[in-house]
Amino acid sequence: MTVRRLRIAALASVVLLAGAGSAAAAPLSKGPLVQVSGASPIANCDGDDGNIGGTNVTNSEVEPWLSVDPSNPNILIGAWQQDRWSNGGSEGLVTATSTNGGSGWTVNATTKSTKCTGGTRANGGFYERASDPWIAVSPNGTAYLMSLSVDSNPGGFDTSPNAMLVMRSTNHGATWENAVTLIRD
Repeated sequence: MTVRRLRIAALASVVLLAGAGSAAAAPLSKGPLVQVSGASPIANCDGDDGNIGGTNVTNSEVEPWLSVDPSNPNILIGAWQQDRWSNGGSEGLVTATSTNGGSGWTVNATTKSTKCTGGTRANGGFYERASDPWIAVSPNGTAYLMSLSVDSNPGGFDTSPNAMLVMRSTNHGATWENAVTLIRD
């Protein structure tokens, strides 16, 4: 693993932890660092059919996003791109949930944002790459995960068909419902 990849992985973990520390409604207190991500849970998947090109960086995590449940500030949900490609996108979006204010985390690689994360034609997530993770939590605790998901095309990543997908979770990100396509270009 190169120094650059190590820095990217460390930054993703630090950003998630920094956001978790500031999420509590009570006065802030510094606690021990907690590792959120580690070895890729989708490392054995190659969802790219080879038409987009680029080099995949297994075990890389980029573009971390963190949201706090407004109905319970001890519930945190993070998302990131897992196994980023050198020319854009990742093998899929992965999420992690903490129900104890960031002291412990459960990783979920079945977001349905791509083929590598459980996406199929039937559930709306049959894409090769994902990017731009975003999570929002409604006042009642329902979580929403958005993904810019991409299919291959001989024209390359910038000209590939893409879609904005949203997946919903009613159990703090423990499971994600089938992808709903907001727009496909």
